[in-house]
Amino acid sequence: MAYALLDGKMGYPSLVYLNEKYERIMISPGFKESPDLLKELRFAAEEMYTKTTWEKYRDGE
Repeated sequence: MAYALLDGKMGYPSLVYLNEKYERIMISPGFKESPDLLKELRFAAEEMYTKTTWEKYRDGE
């Protein structure tokens, strides 16, 4: 399952964010400091992915 969710790009640590339909929102490879991880969690939890891309959200656009 992990192999499929990560498109075969296995790495540790990796997070895969899914919506309520178990559709992939984004893949987050590598270690994150807490502020960066919280930003990712907010992006997913607040469903910002329906309004903008991760790159624009991350960069504050």
